[in-house]
Amino acid sequence: MHRGNGVAFFYHIDQAQSLVMDLAKISNQTKRNRQYFAQGNAFPQHAYRLVKEPVRSSL
Repeated sequence: MHRGNGVAFFYHIDQAQSLVMDLAKISNQTKRNRQYFAQGNAFPQHAYRLVKEPVRSSL
């Protein structure tokens, strides 16, 4: 996922089908990311996990 400032965030899908931030790729994958975080901008403190919720019927 690319943010408006040009920084790219990377995720992988775990065994539970959740999206998990890939901190190693975020810190090193692109030149823009390396520059951005080297300038002292905040880096994620942990690998955030986006959990898939079951779809509920609206009836």
